[in-house]
Amino acid sequence: MAGVANKSALEAGGQLAAVGFSLVSGILVSRLLGADGRGAYVLTTVIATTFFVALGDLGLSAAFRVFAAREPELMGRLHGAAIAVAVAAGAVGGLGAVLARRYALGVGEWMDARLLIGVALGLPFLLYQSFWRGLVTGLGAIREKAAADVAFAAIQCSGIFLVAFAVPGRPVAVFIGVYFLVAAVVGLAMGGRLAVRFDARPLAPGLGLLRRLFAYGKWVYAGDVGARLRLQVDQVFAQALGGEAVLGRYNQGASLAGRSLLFPTALVTASYQSIVASPRPEALRLVASAFRQCLLMGVVLTALGWVAAPLIPLIYGADFAASVAPFRLLVPAIALLGASQVLAAYFSGHLADPRVPAAVNWMTLGVEAAACLVCVPLAGVLMGVALGTAITCAATLGFFLWAFLRRPETPGVSTLLRFERGDVLAWMRLVAGVRSAVTSRKG
Repeated sequence: MAGVANKSALEAGGQLAAVGFSLVSGILVSRLLGADGRGAYVLTTVIATTFFVALGDLGLSAAFRVFAAREPELMGRLHGAAIAVAVAAGAVGGLGAVLARRYALGVGEWMDARLLIGVALGLPFLLYQSFWRGLVTGLGAIREKAAADVAFAAIQCSGIFLVAFAVPGRPVAVFIGVYFLVAAVVGLAMGGRLAVRFDARPLAPGLGLLRRLFAYGKWVYAGDVGARLRLQVDQVFAQALGGEAVLGRYNQGASLAGRSLLFPTALVTASYQSIVASPRPEALRLVASAFRQCLLMGVVLTALGWVAAPLIPLIYGADFAASVAPFRLLVPAIALLGASQVLAAYFSGHLADPRVPAAVNWMTLGVEAAACLVCVPLAGVLMGVALGTAITCAATLGFFLWAFLRRPETPGVSTLLRFERGDVLAWMRLVAGVRSAVTSRKG
């Protein structure tokens, strides 16, 4: 577990740095644009791109992750496949977005045409970034992934600073344009780095490999569309029922609460290659240990989040005082998703069977919609949507636990909940090593 701890710390450190830049960007956007402007910015750079990336991903980001872990000798062909699919699917998705706006298929009601064109142009690069992260995660190259995440967030932050101080009037469209421009530049740099660092110069993938990738990816895709839609249903309800100002306030609280997934996700990312490639007893041991650690992280992060919650209006402005309550509700709920990710990695990675995560994702999409419809009339739009999301997070963990524990080879629930000395020992060694290195440098 020491190796996993080191990789997890590296991934978490990179994500912390990326989150730091993202927080600065978010503060600037919120203060410069207000709740209405932030709502428009989020609508384009988060909700719309998430929707179209979900449609164009085709389940292949997960397929690239599994194939890179199991068959690293195919990296050149896998890289070629990633580029080809990103360009093709991005072009189709972008054209679909423009046509949807052109023929007023609902999209025109909530997005300016120029902003939608930005989504269309940036989509191939965002898709490639998703595939690239799958490839390097499958290789266990956590350092490369962390560096790319930090670079993307840092350059985005720099672009927002530039707009804030150099562009008169600071129109929201310029902020959005910078977002997609940075996505393109960073995507090209990521491709060059993968080709050189891992000797993965793009090769023709061949029809056989493409068939294998799509055969695996189709189930991931079916579930991933459900998962991504589920992650956006709350924001759709907030915008549809409360308008862009409510969406801006809800998104502020929800996005900050989503940071509670940083450390659990880092642990799952670092463990993924070992879970996929290890013999079953060792894979189950890794899953159980990671599950327990994710639960512990959730408790700690919830306590820290509740203490820090009053800082939201001080940092982001009085316009976001209403974000405090949904943030406090969502922090412990979203933390549960970290433990869910561990169990999902066992099904989709070690067992190479993404059907269970697909089923859970679609079931919880229904839970999310139903919970929001019930809770909004009872608690108002802002808290009702937050409560519906919290219920969905708990249901997600419940479904995964039921599917995992009913398998004959998996341990009982007590194994998942009974903490062991080894769960924290590797982390203590890691912290001690970092402290020793810092002390020696000071000396």
